[in-house]
Amino acid sequence: MPASQLLHIGDNEVSDAQAPRKLGARALHFLQFDREVADFLRLQHAATPLIVLEQAAPETVIVPCYSPFRPIFSVADLQRYAPETLIGYMSFGPVLYAYSRFLIDEVTTLEKQGKRVKVLFLLRDAYLLSAACEAYTGKPVGKLVRIRGFVAIAASFRTRADVDYYISGINPEFHDFYCAAKQLLLPPEVTESLIRTAHHSADPQTAFYQLLREDDVLELIFKNSSALRARLTRYMSRQLELEEGDTVVLADTGYNGKTLEYLSRTFKDELQVNILGRYVVASDEPFRSADSKALITTPWWNYDLFEQCCTANEGAVVDYDLNGDPVLGGVELSDKQYKKVINVQAECVRFICDARAFFTKAGVTHEYSSLQRAAHAALFRHAHMPIEAELEYFKDFQHDNFMELDRKKSFYRLESALKNARRMPSPYRLGAYDTRGLGLDFTFSALVQKRFQLDLCSEDMNVRFSPLKISIQRTPESQVLLLRAHHLHDGYFSIMLPYVGGTRVKMLLGEHYEWLQIEDLQFVTNAGSVCGDVSISLDLEEINREGEIYQCLSQASVATIRPVCLQQFKTPHYFHMIFRPLVSRAARNPS
Repeated sequence: MPASQLLHIGDNEVSDAQAPRKLGARALHFLQFDREVADFLRLQHAATPLIVLEQAAPETVIVPCYSPFRPIFSVADLQRYAPETLIGYMSFGPVLYAYSRFLIDEVTTLEKQGKRVKVLFLLRDAYLLSAACEAYTGKPVGKLVRIRGFVAIAASFRTRADVDYYISGINPEFHDFYCAAKQLLLPPEVTESLIRTAHHSADPQTAFYQLLREDDVLELIFKNSSALRARLTRYMSRQLELEEGDTVVLADTGYNGKTLEYLSRTFKDELQVNILGRYVVASDEPFRSADSKALITTPWWNYDLFEQCCTANEGAVVDYDLNGDPVLGGVELSDKQYKKVINVQAECVRFICDARAFFTKAGVTHEYSSLQRAAHAALFRHAHMPIEAELEYFKDFQHDNFMELDRKKSFYRLESALKNARRMPSPYRLGAYDTRGLGLDFTFSALVQKRFQLDLCSEDMNVRFSPLKISIQRTPESQVLLLRAHHLHDGYFSIMLPYVGGTRVKMLLGEHYEWLQIEDLQFVTNAGSVCGDVSISLDLEEINREGEIYQCLSQASVATIRPVCLQQFKTPHYFHMIFRPLVSRAARNPS
């Protein structure tokens, strides 16, 4: 049956409405309750997993964990606690020592099963993993190879089902037309044409993914993917010397195993090899491939800085020539950053050499479980409880995970963390490095929300509010509303004011405030995208203004937002104001 003849009805907005529409089916989102009941049930549901906090803790939680690496730190030359030593020797070093043990044990087990094992460290991120394993064993382990997820996915498109498989894995909340088209190897001019056509539809996202399934587009995808697959096959066969019957172990930092997944889909049968993945960190989700194992499994990835410190100083592979030789892109990140990375890497290797020598001399062999727990604790501490030296050392670091879109991104911005906290209703949206200067309570709140997948909104985080009376004026009548602004952080409040084309919105500020600070007043879409700053469009009556500070001279003080435009939008738009009351009128007039 054609997808367009199906009607899917369900109560989940993403899986029952967005996903079917993306696949070309018709869909309706079934709403079970009115808002008040839904909000109450959502909070009750969020409380359910938290009852574990009132239950007796298991012994493994309350008993101090044994760390096998304490004697190493006791006798080592820690170079007066230089930051690269704290990061490389004392944090990442134990992680990589445990990973080396994990990987070598896995290889040994496979070889005992009669498998012919070839270990491949995926550049760029597995560069330090290779050096760590060599330091652990005293000899080279496997090969450094230039294969990455983008190439593995791009070489996998042979049928319509392959394209559907890739598209079905795109998160509808973070879709990017250009990124998807580039992954499908579509030329820029074709991409632009498809996007223009899609935007003429009422639902551009659904229209775009339907256009990708048209015969002429699929033919182009298959042609380009086939050519890349042939070049990649040549690289794997000639330079990696893979033979029929080999067991290939991909060693990488992690996380969800996309490279393993797509290489297996494409080459497992074609090359007659078995492909496995052995990672530092991997997703703990139950549908994870049985061919994938990791030193640490977690429900989320928070280890970008660790990954960046494992990389080689070279560009990512973007293609292969006709001989199968890899073609590398340019180096995107600064020499200053790579110099710091090299220093951290040297300290990691020094730790592994010291630990190997110490444990050999002492005749000590640790249980794998104790190494694994110590490694997880070290990586978790680094990711969620960074110390001042780490914040300073990594402050200029960037990553190029958005390389397909040719852009870089900073890991964190300490200088803007406080400002962001004043704008966001929950610390869940800020990283641990961003909020470290605001206190660990931010970090712990975010961890609880993420670990238990709590469905909380801004109104749930804080019941404190501040009143704001407004008047919406449209000739010849007006409507007066008393609204509630919700508290964010540090005394700042957030409120969304309705926008109706051609109207004036009067904020009766003098009703409740004598002094206040307005940090932001923006015109936004229903999705939160900023259309413009409207603070310059304020007409003030009986109000003195000095920058962001407003003095209301009387109870009749009013700030009016002039009409932005006369346009009627298809979707709702709002005025979003961030403000902080400084002196309330009630504080001076208790009656």
